[in-house]
Amino acid sequence: WRCGNLVAASLKPILAAVRKRHLGAGYGNPCDAAAVREAKAGFRRAGLLLRAQTQPNRIPLPSAIFRHRLTTVVLQFWWMRRAGDITGLCVADVQLPADGRTCYQVPDHKTVPRDGLIARTLPPAHDGAYDVPRQLLARLLADLRSAGASAGTRLFTSCAARAASGNVTGWLRDGLVRLGVTAPVGTIYSSHSLKKGGATAANAAGVPRDAIAELANTTERTLAETYISTLVVPSWYDRYFFGRLLPA
Repeated sequence: WRCGNLVAASLKPILAAVRKRHLGAGYGNPCDAAAVREAKAGFRRAGLLLRAQTQPNRIPLPSAIFRHRLTTVVLQFWWMRRAGDITGLCVADVQLPADGRTCYQVPDHKTVPRDGLIARTLPPAHDGAYDVPRQLLARLLADLRSAGASAGTRLFTSCAARAASGNVTGWLRDGLVRLGVTAPVGTIYSSHSLKKGGATAANAAGVPRDAIAELANTTERTLAETYISTLVVPSWYDRYFFGRLLPA
């Protein structure tokens, strides 16, 4: 124990084996004796003295890190993409013209190489002062450029695509926990479902199906069968994100 080969938690399986062997032979449980309980408590106290921190220390995320994660999740929903479609994008793939448009390149399909990018454009919000999705993206680009990022610097993550997709799901769930939001019974929130969420919200806002299909890079039939839930009750948030696609 003093060499660090055992910790307090190591006692549990050791004593469990002792208990099981004694009970199996018809004896009482020797591990329930007062002397053993006292020894276990002392073992834990001594362990704390040698290892002051026994659990990972949870600290608040720096605001820049949390904003980066929030930007990733919001843009994935806003652009109606899977996590794997956006985690490989670079600084050069996004342009923010002065007229309020958001221009970006995304993969034509999840199985194509990076050179198979297609251009998409979202018009300015009707009330540009509150265009939070675009403002988050602009802040992210500003942070990257101020840090000396090149045109080829990844926007959202620097790890492999599969790990990056998993990271986005973790960021989404962490954000929901911070907001006190839980998924309805029988459902889960995952980064993969944000493409469906974005398409459903745009549909609820009254955006024509052909416009949704173009942004999501899929057919109207696939939208109806897979990505749009008609049971969703329209809300103010749907128009907040996608009202820009409706006539002013």
